[in-house]
Amino acid sequence: MAYKNILPLNEYELIEWVAESYGLVVDGVDLRVGYMSTVAILSTSTQRFVLKCVVQKEDTQLALSRQITLATGLRNHFMPVADCVMGKGRQYFFEIDKKILSLWTFLVGSGFEIGNQKQLQVAGATLGKMHRVFAHEQGDKSGTTWGWSDRVAQMTHSWQAMATDNGQGKALVANLSKYLDKWVSPSEKEPQIMIHNDFRAQNLLFHGNEISGILDLDAVCISPRVWDVVYALAFFQAVIADRPLQVNEMAALLKGYHDHNPLDTNDLADLPQWLGLALLKGLTLWGQICYVDKVQPNVQKWLDGYLPLLEQVEVIGGVLQDGLIG
Repeated sequence: MAYKNILPLNEYELIEWVAESYGLVVDGVDLRVGYMSTVAILSTSTQRFVLKCVVQKEDTQLALSRQITLATGLRNHFMPVADCVMGKGRQYFFEIDKKILSLWTFLVGSGFEIGNQKQLQVAGATLGKMHRVFAHEQGDKSGTTWGWSDRVAQMTHSWQAMATDNGQGKALVANLSKYLDKWVSPSEKEPQIMIHNDFRAQNLLFHGNEISGILDLDAVCISPRVWDVVYALAFFQAVIADRPLQVNEMAALLKGYHDHNPLDTNDLADLPQWLGLALLKGLTLWGQICYVDKVQPNVQKWLDGYLPLLEQVEVIGGVLQDGLIG
């Protein structure tokens, strides 16, 4: 079973709706269906646009407003992010059948080159610069925050659903939980800021060794910035490659970040635990897709490829700490 297309309009209805709502004459539609959203690449005679469709939830409109604010702040600091297009009635997003639609400009670039450490270092530097901007361009800070304990609570809630699968799902939960039980929780003293929350190669575009596009601000949230860093270290090339980053590649990304926005002493000390939690969170998401939602057949391969990292978290974390402190 594949991911479900949640767009509430067929192709012909979509073309008519875009003409009415944005005054654009669309002559080509290319659908991209993902786990959390459906995206349509719209082509006119002169331009391309990205139409995003997500399910309406309690905080969806707040999250979209936050994206627009943060994107504006990033562009003001000369960072390559898409611009949300204003439609009729000066609206930035529309609701149709409990789905929220928004239109964004199209960014041009190429995908990440596996093994390119210069691109990894530039990606880390870009994330560091983003966090410096986000610390000042907060926008609406209402809504849920996501510290260590919040992420653990969300994750263990997902484990309850996964454990109802008496086969591999239950076994995966047993495996993941034993790691969480042996880690000491960080002090959570770091101030929480807006973070990207899904900073991976899949959400970046490159032109040579420079970044030409930062994509997918959909998951932005309020959290310690170290979460963005460790999630990128753990899952930077997830989905686009058969293996996670090697330790020297993680070090290149982390150095790029630290050179532009140094991690403080507490973050460095807690790096192994945060890296471990990031791995658990990503593996939990894949487990939910595989054993609860039962979509995307490639997920089992991803699980098998990333699970061994859990045994190496302390060692990897120590190597990364030494590389920065030394």
